[in-house]
Amino acid sequence: MSKRTKKVYDKRSHDERIHDLYIAFETLSTEAIAANKKNIASAANVLAKANVNKTYFYASGGKIKDSSIQAKYDKVNATIKKFQHEFDDHIKSNSALAKAQAIASKEIERSSKLEGLLQQSREMIAELQSRIKSLNDKHNNLEMNLLDATYSKTLLKQAASGNVVSIASAKVVSPDLHLAVNGNYTFDDIALREQAWELCERELEAVLQRPLPMRIYVLVGPPCAGKTTWRSEQLFQASDRHPVIIDATNLTQSDRLKWMLIIQQYVRTADIKTRVVVFHTREEVLISRNNQRELSKKMDERIILDKAKKMTWPDMKTEKFDEMEVIRYAGK
Repeated sequence: MSKRTKKVYDKRSHDERIHDLYIAFETLSTEAIAANKKNIASAANVLAKANVNKTYFYASGGKIKDSSIQAKYDKVNATIKKFQHEFDDHIKSNSALAKAQAIASKEIERSSKLEGLLQQSREMIAELQSRIKSLNDKHNNLEMNLLDATYSKTLLKQAASGNVVSIASAKVVSPDLHLAVNGNYTFDDIALREQAWELCERELEAVLQRPLPMRIYVLVGPPCAGKTTWRSEQLFQASDRHPVIIDATNLTQSDRLKWMLIIQQYVRTADIKTRVVVFHTREEVLISRNNQRELSKKMDERIILDKAKKMTWPDMKTEKFDEMEVIRYAGK
């Protein structure tokens, strides 16, 4: 006598069965795409996995009298059929995504390698820059030693010939020295003044080309401030360098810049120090001195006072002077 299998009654509600069908479909459709076999997610397999009778997918089965409930089952069935119909497109889409992900992964790896190479390049550049600086320092030291040797050789030659030039003998560069015509001082001749400045610039360049240590004194002050008197009274016996004095008003930064641009061309290859000497003189002293000048050098008082007001104090940082000296004249 055969045993009959006892039928288990499905106590789930329709909503619970439909929910289980969707869960089964999601699971099987994922497996189907991974295995590239669309039949894995067939309607029969979805029903079996959700443990739902196949008659629920078909209205003709007569199990469901409520059309709205049947529509929900039909929607699950339609979703499965759509998946089956569009399966090839799903495969292509996932394949493209996989390729894109693979490319992205390679680009990330490539970017990481490039970042490592870039870091290595930075380290190499830093090392090269350090070596270049070291070589430049050695080069500059050699040049300074060569200048010192040349200077010493020059002094020895001068001593041997009996023609020794004292280090106290200052070289003066001054436009005023070129403004005298037939013994008369011509301050107002613009063309002559321009020519005088050109001559002074050439003189300064010629002086800077000497292989000697030098200190350039750039005088700053209005007319009658005492610049020429000061430089004529200076004694440089204790100086460590040949003195070069630029005797002009040099009232503004732009005025001084013209000289500094010439000097800076030689600073790297010559032993040069620059000292700006500022003459701080009261206005009444300027006028008094102007009145004591010879007639050809006497200036209009308004011009002197305007120049005094125009004077700006040197900025050691921006104008690149090495040293600064201030001469104050309160009277006389």
